[in-house]
Amino acid sequence: FEERMLSNPLLRARLGDDHPGSAWKTTGPLRFNVRKPASHGAMFLGDAAGTIDPFSGEGMSNALRGAELALPFVIEALASGGLAPKAAYAWSCVWRDAFAPVTRRARLVGRIFQHPRPASVAMGLLRLPHGARVLPSLVAATRTGAA
Repeated sequence: FEERMLSNPLLRARLGDDHPGSAWKTTGPLRFNVRKPASHGAMFLGDAAGTIDPFSGEGMSNALRGAELALPFVIEALASGGLAPKAAYAWSCVWRDAFAPVTRRARLVGRIFQHPRPASVAMGLLRLPHGARVLPSLVAATRTGAA
């Protein structure tokens, strides 16, 4: 595999004399949706709890906001020796209230712009005189904390 990889002139130029430390790895398609924020005594934050479409630009801010929201649950779990089922349920509710709506909106907007025909229609609407007023609301709808 390394021989085939290194025979690519563009890749060879980028790597120079370096050789890969291991075999190449990749990930499959990401699912942009809400997942389970807690399970089996563990709390999930960031992408582990739910991955937001990159279109929204909110991945890192969601992870940081999730850490803020998780702090009281973490402190309680440390004090009591683990995440109790009732606390896991409460964390799931807090997480879903904060992130599920924006994740779903961002996924919908991303799907519209993924396909040529709906994207063309959407772009046509945004070019209309009122489109300049709609665009900020569309972008805000993909941001955490937006209504």
